[in-house]
Amino acid sequence: MELLEPPFSDPEAILTSRKKLRRTILASGGPFTKTKIAVLGGSTTRDIIGALDLFLLDCGIEAEFYDSAYGSYWEEGVFGAEGLVSFKPDFTYIHTSSRNLSFPDYGAKDQDAWFDDQKSRFARLWDELDKRLGSFVIQNNFELPSFRAMGNKEASDPRGRVYLVSRLNQFIAERAQNNDKFFVNDINWLSAEFGLSKWSDPKHWYLYKYICGPSAIPTLAFSIRNIVKALLGKNKKAVSVDLDNTLWGGIVGDDGPEGIKIGPEGPIGQAHLGLQQYLKDLRSIGVVLCVNSKNDMENAIAGLNHPSGVLKPDDFALIKANWEPKSENLLNTASELGLLPESFVFIDDNPAERALVKAQGGGALAPDLTDPEKYVIELDRLGLFEATTLSKEDMRRSLLYKEEAKRTELRKSSGSYEEFLASLDMRSNISPINPMTAQRSTELVNKSNQFNLTTLRCAQARMDEWSKSDTHLALSADLEDKIGNHGLVSVVVGEFKDHDFHVLIWVMSCRVLKRRLEEAVLDKLVDLCKEKGAKAIIGYFYPTKKNSMVKEFYPSMGFSLQSEDEEKNTAWVLDVSSHVSKAPPIRAAGGESGCN
Repeated sequence: MELLEPPFSDPEAILTSRKKLRRTILASGGPFTKTKIAVLGGSTTRDIIGALDLFLLDCGIEAEFYDSAYGSYWEEGVFGAEGLVSFKPDFTYIHTSSRNLSFPDYGAKDQDAWFDDQKSRFARLWDELDKRLGSFVIQNNFELPSFRAMGNKEASDPRGRVYLVSRLNQFIAERAQNNDKFFVNDINWLSAEFGLSKWSDPKHWYLYKYICGPSAIPTLAFSIRNIVKALLGKNKKAVSVDLDNTLWGGIVGDDGPEGIKIGPEGPIGQAHLGLQQYLKDLRSIGVVLCVNSKNDMENAIAGLNHPSGVLKPDDFALIKANWEPKSENLLNTASELGLLPESFVFIDDNPAERALVKAQGGGALAPDLTDPEKYVIELDRLGLFEATTLSKEDMRRSLLYKEEAKRTELRKSSGSYEEFLASLDMRSNISPINPMTAQRSTELVNKSNQFNLTTLRCAQARMDEWSKSDTHLALSADLEDKIGNHGLVSVVVGEFKDHDFHVLIWVMSCRVLKRRLEEAVLDKLVDLCKEKGAKAIIGYFYPTKKNSMVKEFYPSMGFSLQSEDEEKNTAWVLDVSSHVSKAPPIRAAGGESGCN
C-alpha cells in the first residue's frame, strides 16, 4: 500500500485513517503470520502500536498487542505484571527515550555512579524479561537531548548529557552483541535522519507525552516492523538488477565499455558507483545479486569488468543478459536458484520495466526510483534487508547460490533426474543440535518459509533448551556434494510424549529442495525414536501462502492422516515399526542420539 511505503507522503494520515487502512489490508484475505507483541512504554504508545499494526499487516504479519500502563515499563517488566506474563509475547518492545532519563546535575561530583545506576536498572529489566518471558526483546537506544547547555562540550565532557547518552547507547549495543534475543531499535539514528528538532517536538511531549511528534511516529513504527519482519523470516533475499543507466550511466552496447559513466570522474559516474558499492555491501551480508539486462552477454560482461566499477561478474550468482522480457528473466532466475520470485527486489531505472515486473514478476518487489544520486537512499529506507544476524552462512550465501546454478546446468545435461542426483555424490551429517550448530539452526528456523511445516519460530535460547531437554529431540542436517558444501540446511525439533514423538518444527533450506534429504532425515529420526521407545511419529502441517509446496509432504513420506480442522491444519501419524526407507542417494552419518 503506497501510503505505508517510505518516504511517508502523509504520515499523519496513517494515524487518522488507521481503522480504514486496516480493514482494506485485511480484506485482501492474507494469509497472515500470527505473532504477539508486548509494548512496555516509558511514554504514550497508543499511536505507535496503531502504526506498527498497519505496517506489520502490510507485510503479512497479524499481531496481537499487549500495552503496558503509561510509564510503567520498568515495574511491569521487572516484577512480572500478571497480564504481561499470561500474554506470553513473542516480542517485547521497550519504548523508552532520553525523556525517561533523569540526568544528574552538571555540578554533580560522580557521573559514573549515575551511569552505573542506569546500567543496573536496564540490565535488571532485560534479565527479568528474559527469565519470565523468554521472548525477543527490542529496546530503543536513546536519541540525543534536544538542547545542549554546554554547547559542543556536551559531546566530550563526562558531565555532558550528549556524552552520557552516547555511553548508554554503547552499553545497549554491547548487550545486543552478546545476546541473540536482544535487538536495538536505533532511534538515535532515526531522530538524526528525521531531524532532531522535528523529532523531539516539545509541544506533543508536554501535551500528550509523545517522545516524538505525530509526523515521526510512522518512521519509528516502521523501524520496529523491520526488526520483527526480519526475525519472522520475511526479509527479501535477492536483488535482480538492470545494467544500463542503473549500475552505470549510458548504454554499453552503444557507448562501448569505455564510454559508460562509472567512477569518480563526474557526478553521474559517482552516483552509479554509489549504487554499486551499496549492492556490494548487501552482498557481503548475504543478499544474492543477479543481473537482469536487455543486452548481449558480451557487452554486459565488458561493462561489469570496467576498471572503475566495484561489482564484477563474480559478484553475481546469475547473469541474465538477453532480449527476453525482464519478468521472464526474473522468474527463470528464481527457479534456477530455488528461490521464490517474491523474495526478489528488482532494480531498474525504466518505469515500464518496473511496471512489467510488478504485473508479471511473481510478486517480486519493483520499487520506484527517481534520480541516480537518490537510488541508494530510496532503496535503503524501504527496510528490505534488515540484518538481525550476520553468520558465516550469510557471508558465503552468494557463493552457495552460484554453486546451485552449476548444479542446474549439470541437471540439464543428465539423462534423468535420478541420474543427476546420483552424480552429485551427496553426503549428509544428521546429528543432534549442539552449541556449535544452535545459532545456524535457529537462523534457519526463523528464515525458512517454503519447506516449513508448522511455521513455528524460536530464539536460540529456546533451541538450546530443546537440545538439552530430556523430553525433546533437536536434529540438524548438513549437505555436501561434489560441487560444494551447502552447510546446515535442515532442522527437526520434536517432543516425546505418551510414547509418541510430536514434530514441532521441520524446516529445510530452499537450496536443497528435491535432493531427497528429507528422506534421509526421516530415516535417522525413525532410528532415534526406536531407541527412545516411541511407537509413532506425529507430524503437523499448518498451511500458509508460502508453504503450499509441502502440503503433501507427510502422505508422500508414508504418514496417514489423523485429523484436520476447519483451517486445513492437519495432523499425520507414522508407525515407526512399519517405516521402510526410500533409500535416498545420500551417504548419511550422525553423532550420538542426544536422547537423554
